[in-house]
Amino acid sequence: MSIAVASCMLLFVAACQLFLGKGGKSELVFPHGPHVEELDCSDCHEGAEEGTAAGFPATDNGCRLCHKDLDEGKPFEKTVDAFMIDGKPRWLARGTASNGDVKFDHSKHYEAELECDACHAADIDLDASTKGLRIAGGKKTCLECHEKTDRGNDCAVCHEVLRHDVAPPSHAMDWKRLHGSESRHMIDGLGQTTCAQCHEDTVESCSKCHQREMPESHNNFWRIRGHSLLASNDRQLCATCHQPDHCLACHRSTRPRSHRGAFGPPGNRHCVGCHVEPAAKAGCTVCHQEPMHPLGNSIPGNTAHQRAKSPFDCMSCHVALKHANPGIDCRACHK
Repeated sequence: MSIAVASCMLLFVAACQLFLGKGGKSELVFPHGPHVEELDCSDCHEGAEEGTAAGFPATDNGCRLCHKDLDEGKPFEKTVDAFMIDGKPRWLARGTASNGDVKFDHSKHYEAELECDACHAADIDLDASTKGLRIAGGKKTCLECHEKTDRGNDCAVCHEVLRHDVAPPSHAMDWKRLHGSESRHMIDGLGQTTCAQCHEDTVESCSKCHQREMPESHNNFWRIRGHSLLASNDRQLCATCHQPDHCLACHRSTRPRSHRGAFGPPGNRHCVGCHVEPAAKAGCTVCHQEPMHPLGNSIPGNTAHQRAKSPFDCMSCHVALKHANPGIDCRACHK
């Protein structure tokens, strides 16, 4: 770093400290605690019941009603005059301290019979506040409350402009690696923001990227072995992105690596264990379009057997099957 650049940086830091005070903060502090014990919020913050802003009094007269006697004998920096320039608050604005694109109307919240500390509890308890009250909990507080109303969590309720060039704080540098697992846990409801709040068509949003770039977990081991291990443990994870026919696209022409030699001896429930639940209407035919073994024993010709109209009629008597239940009509094999 050159001497000239270093000198400029030092001058900049010194100027900031001179302007803001030591530590980069304003030397003026405003203690909310003592005031809320004796006053209503509206005594100082005029207009909150009728307008958008809960501003500070336009002049110092409101403050001096109390401080005329309270400030007697105090050093100047401890008096209300320290906050004033030409009879007006030095830096306390008659406005709402929010981003320019945020719409906030105090009167609407007053009409909803919300107390000030419903939003500002954390700051009201503070001994000092230099930049006005904040919303305790930030955006989360707004979302949790709005979710219970007919306004819902439509972004346009609060934001003038819906920007797509600014990512939420959660979408930090490592978000690309973490978003897959996070998205599966965010659906449970606000507290965590759902993907659908910003991404209108979540399936399309995901596929825009993942049709070009596979998830990190989908490496070569995943292709050969890994995907089957996860699928056998929790198929719903696969269903997050994949439809059932995605499996068939490969496995109609490529057998799973486990399907070797004597795989599936008599009585083994391998088909229904992997592919479908026993009560499902589709069974082995999900993969095996043609019979893979000789036909079963013929159905006897007596009245009871001939009247059977479904596999459930058969199983009302044949409880202990000698083979896995494929979930299809018994007469597909037993003629």
